[in-house]
Amino acid sequence: MSKIAALFGNAAFVKAAGERIEAAGFRLTDDAAAADVVLTYCETQQQIEDLYFGDEGFVGHLSKGTLLVDVSPSSPNLARDISSVALVSDLQLVEAPLVVRDMALEQCFGRDNLFCFAAGEEDVIADARPFLDAVFGEVRPTGVPGSAQLAKAAHTLQTASAIISALEANALYHAVHRFSTGEGLADALPVSQALGGTEVLVAAQERRFTSDFTVELFLSEVSAALTTADDADLIVPQAESALHLLELLAIIGGTDMAVAALSLVFGEDEEARRAGLDWDRASQVYQDHDHNHDHEDALAGDFDDDDLDDYGELFTFDYSSN
Repeated sequence: MSKIAALFGNAAFVKAAGERIEAAGFRLTDDAAAADVVLTYCETQQQIEDLYFGDEGFVGHLSKGTLLVDVSPSSPNLARDISSVALVSDLQLVEAPLVVRDMALEQCFGRDNLFCFAAGEEDVIADARPFLDAVFGEVRPTGVPGSAQLAKAAHTLQTASAIISALEANALYHAVHRFSTGEGLADALPVSQALGGTEVLVAAQERRFTSDFTVELFLSEVSAALTTADDADLIVPQAESALHLLELLAIIGGTDMAVAALSLVFGEDEEARRAGLDWDRASQVYQDHDHNHDHEDALAGDFDDDDLDDYGELFTFDYSSN
């Protein structure tokens, strides 16, 4: 008899993964209580807590022996909490935060474009492998509860740094090219594998700003990584800066765009408007918060370092709940 699986969370991921899970012989249901396997992909830690610990939460209402697979980004502390409660509730848990290899693809959730870190009891992970292998092209076991989310957080910090540095280099190249009176500069920054963020950089240069791995999803990953650092009393300035830029892009209308759309924050106002972004939203934010110094440049869409600092104070997530 085929096993029954229920998937909850991001719609694009649920659709793509669901098709593969069905092809692997599982039957899909919307009823978690009727499922043998329950997979979750949440965009905030609050959503995870609600699903698992809320009034109708999984850990209190699912049948004993149900396999829980959480592929969301979260903190190791939250992952350990879920694992502990699942254990006393006689549920099986695999902590399996997903990693998107190429964020620039329009359809990012194909099997070969995904891998996961996996933490939990060895026998549980072994039993879950047919399910995990249907979803992910690669599964990387990490050990005890919390270790997969720690590995994911470390990966996210490196990814965020690579993407931002690549897009900053691209912005610098174009700014100098635009104002230079000299000859010999190419129209596009030569792509170097050493830069990191290569795929996103190419997508930015080609103006490909549509993807089912959105700014909102990347924002949730960076937020989870910052929660992890905060729990360890560690300051990670590059990730903080990345978060502020992602929040800024979200505010001006880029929430559902591809991560490559971050390049528009560094570009010309007209280019951002053509892409559907609205700097007036940022203007409204600053007008609603009576700052003490002049933000005239920021209101025009030209944010300087001080503006970004103030922006971060206004919009930085509460990492403990997101």
